[in-house]
Amino acid sequence: MVYLYTMYIAFLNESTYRANVVFTMLIDVLMLFITVSVWTALYQGRGMVNGQSLSEMVLYVLAVLASRRMTRNSLPEVMNDKITTGSIASDFIRPVSIMLSSIADQLGRNFFRFIFATIPMLIIGNIFFKPAPVSLINVFLFIASIVMGMTLMLQISWIIGIASFWTKSAAFGRMLIVSLVDVFGGTIVPLWFYPSFMRTICSILPFSYMFFYPAGILMGKYGISEIVHIFGIQLLWIGVMIGAERAMWFKARKVVTVQGG
Repeated sequence: MVYLYTMYIAFLNESTYRANVVFTMLIDVLMLFITVSVWTALYQGRGMVNGQSLSEMVLYVLAVLASRRMTRNSLPEVMNDKITTGSIASDFIRPVSIMLSSIADQLGRNFFRFIFATIPMLIIGNIFFKPAPVSLINVFLFIASIVMGMTLMLQISWIIGIASFWTKSAAFGRMLIVSLVDVFGGTIVPLWFYPSFMRTICSILPFSYMFFYPAGILMGKYGISEIVHIFGIQLLWIGVMIGAERAMWFKARKVVTVQGG
């Protein structure tokens, strides 16, 4: 309940910065138009490329952009600030999880921007670009998969934040995560267009299970057995990240030093 309340407060706080919401919506719409324009140019005179139609690529772009909006975060910086200011000391004795409360705060902010910035972008995208149709069952399967993908993204962000106990800085954190997801997660160029050896590498790493595979489920690219396999890999990686986070947090409690006032 306390985490839901944290999300609610963050949602209300975000509503006070309405100019930021307008700016976010403009950025999302601009990104959509640029990305779809690039794919439209690449598809010029071609009906299908690597088995994918232009309307399917539009759907993929919409799914990835919307999903990434919900997982954008500054968790590494949050942890770094707590360490450098010394406020992390009080977090060790709080009766609530610092990780869950920080994620709840970020999700509350993201949810506000999703409703008032990303949903308008999705409406504009459907009006102007005509994405491929989707079935209702694929929508539900996509939601289940993208929730696990978002969980992975937030977990990795938090783990990089915990690494600040040793690196003493998380300035690289957000850039590192974005770069890994873009290269190995297929968010800019879908893995269908990667060489086979790269697809194999990406299928082993967790990054492609954040956005690429959930988007593929929405597009109806996988059968039931493949979807079950994707869900299984996502759950496996979530378990690995939980173990890594717990181990790092246990060690961090022993090495913490207060650097600020």
